Amino acid sequence: ARLLGAKLAPATVLIAPHHGSRSSSSPTFVAAVQPRYVVFSAGYHNSFGHPHVRVVERYQQAGAQLFNTASSGAITFDLQPAGVAAFTEYRKGYRHYWDGPGFSAPDLTGF
Repeated sequence: ARLLGAKLAPATVLIAPHHGSRSSSSPTFVAAVQPRYVVFSAGYHNSFGHPHVRVVERYQQAGAQLFNTASSGAITFDLQPAGVAAFTEYRKGYRHYWDGPGFSAPDLTGF
């Protein structure tokens, strides 16, 4: 991907382009936006393999803290004039309904 001479401002929070696909975030783009936090919006066990391992490595090398909705669920940032005051990951506080109390999974040991 080319930036076509665009001047990009640094980003505190960046939603990774195209779920973090292989061609979504070039080294030039990552260097231009210098994100502090990156959110990959991707489904659990998605068939496309998003985010791509090379893209994840690019953001890690840039020093960004990474989040993935596939494992974190909803991610909320408390944005203040001075920056991000706090963030929450929904899955850290709330499990899937099938993991909750009162749910008993069927016994599949005989299959």
